Amino acid sequence: MKTAKLILFFNLSLMALTSWGADELRVRILSKFHPQDLVISSGDKAYQIELGDNKTLDLRHLNSFTIYLPTQDVKRHYPGGVWIEPLDNELLVVNWVDIENYVSQVVLGEMGITEPAAMQAQAILARSYALSKLSPQKKYDISDLAYHQVYPSLSQYSELSRQHTADASSQVLTHEGRIMQTVYHAECGSRIYQGYEVWGKGNPPIASSHRLANNLHGKKWHKFIGFDALHRIFGKGSGPFNLQPNQRVLGVSTGKIWLAIDLFRLKINRVLGWNTLPSNEFVITVAQDGLLFSGRGRGHLVGLCQQQAKLLARQGWHYQEILKLFYPNSELIQHRR
Repeated sequence: MKTAKLILFFNLSLMALTSWGADELRVRILSKFHPQDLVISSGDKAYQIELGDNKTLDLRHLNSFTIYLPTQDVKRHYPGGVWIEPLDNELLVVNWVDIENYVSQVVLGEMGITEPAAMQAQAILARSYALSKLSPQKKYDISDLAYHQVYPSLSQYSELSRQHTADASSQVLTHEGRIMQTVYHAECGSRIYQGYEVWGKGNPPIASSHRLANNLHGKKWHKFIGFDALHRIFGKGSGPFNLQPNQRVLGVSTGKIWLAIDLFRLKINRVLGWNTLPSNEFVITVAQDGLLFSGRGRGHLVGLCQQQAKLLARQGWHYQEILKLFYPNSELIQHRR
């Protein structure tokens, strides 16, 4: 198969959003690799583009494609088409994908193959979250990373995910007539938290329940962080570090500033690794040369707990019942495409 370099070129100023529709999502993919060059193949055609070419490649008409990053030796497969352009010293790669194809892949990335009712609940959350993020004025709507939703490459399990989630297709959660930005997390803490507790603001007051089935909790975790690392993150002379709520918002005082608890956790994780502090539920113990963080759960702990959703599905709960437990003030409706 011969590679035709940059078969479809357009001036950057001509990037238009006129073909964007309610049934399509624009997902930024592969940004963690900061691609400088890549090859797109579909059928018997291939297209190569490099950052230095300063051109745009429009392949939005494709039904599916394979993308290869030669520098990192990374290959991925995606449904739909793709748009590529230079942005901030790397190539911006945007997958134009049907929302249902996107959702079935996110279910795999976020939950995997498990009980169908849990996957169906996850599909509705993934769809609702994605549709709440539509931004026609921007270059893309959502990324493929965990800070939005994990959107993996097509795999041998893709069709099975589509089959297991078919009964929940096109449905979204709404609150007061608006699609909810439905957040969720992997493992439960001691309870389900409200959005305002960890971020200082809620979606709609995040409609989540404080009930946990069978006292289900996530695994306990412990992490020691030395003062040298803490001073590198929060500034020389920072400390003492204390858990300190501000009205209804959970937070940490660094001795210099006060931070909402999720922002405190993310500042540490960005520097020391994304799993350094796995969740927002922890206590702090002062040691001789650092702090010991001890907690439980995984994620921000707001909204649906995937660990509990899987358990409830095994116990025979339907996806509608699972969603109502975690989002009792929501309404489940059919989304018009």
